[in-house]
Amino acid sequence: MDKQKLIRMFEKVFAKRAALFVDPANDCCRLFNAEGDGLDGITIDRYAAWLLVQIEKAALLHKPEALFAAIVTAGRSLAFKPRGILWKDISASETAWRDYQCRSSIMDGHAPPEELIVVQNGVRVAVDLMAGRHSGLFLDMRIIRGLLAPYYKQAGDMLNLFCYSGVFSVHGLKNGMGHALNLDLAKTALDRARRNYGLNGLACDERDFMYGDALTWMKAFAKKGRRFDLVVLDPPTFARSKQGSFSVKKDFPRCLELVQSLAPGGLALTVVNSPAVSEQQYRDWHPESWRLVWLEHEPDDFPWADAPYLKAGLWKIPL
Repeated sequence: MDKQKLIRMFEKVFAKRAALFVDPANDCCRLFNAEGDGLDGITIDRYAAWLLVQIEKAALLHKPEALFAAIVTAGRSLAFKPRGILWKDISASETAWRDYQCRSSIMDGHAPPEELIVVQNGVRVAVDLMAGRHSGLFLDMRIIRGLLAPYYKQAGDMLNLFCYSGVFSVHGLKNGMGHALNLDLAKTALDRARRNYGLNGLACDERDFMYGDALTWMKAFAKKGRRFDLVVLDPPTFARSKQGSFSVKKDFPRCLELVQSLAPGGLALTVVNSPAVSEQQYRDWHPESWRLVWLEHEPDDFPWADAPYLKAGLWKIPL
């Protein structure tokens, strides 16, 4: 790889993101999005004053000196001065993540705090840039959260399935939502959600955080006649646990059937983030009686090479 060509490529792409650097409600975004920005196998994300480089293709790490030097040099062209640039090898296959604990290394500058606080859509979120597969915040949800904000005041009770770090709930509560119930199969995710509540001055009860399998709990809620005004269904593409496995292609349609019984007359935000599911397939999975309010894909800082990964729709469920 030619260092000077790489520098010019990164600088040109970084310049396209300039408008995102002056928004006080967002200090994190994607700076470089793999093939969509010209180099497959690498992403670069901004989290406040730190950059996180993730390498998805092992071939890029064969002789990374020119690549790393180009990123550091291009980083100096940014309107803000990065305090550190980190890099992480995530080239292991998805099936290996259970046994592969990836950790960031320092490319330039110094490491961030163990808990770094960033802002997305005006909400404070704790992220970990050093350990694990995910930071604690999905940057591609910025536009989706913004579009959803006007609907929160119309809805008093949210069910946040596969809640992860609870950012949808926090954002909803900060924008007029009455109550949110967070459900996840990972206790560490629920801990992150509690922390994000605290960072935003939100009172919460332990009953706001429920541990367990989403399908199991949804069936239990339906049996008890529990109802919600808004359901957020944003599952992982694939997950495996002691309770079994979850696959979007196998389980997403079943989830939608249960959502219909949990939110009659209400709203559902349903999300699929996989190139293996087309937009048409995503649409067809939903019951014919549901009305699509809007459908959105990745924001501009996540340009795609062929077709969008993200399909996020807000649906009105009939009574």
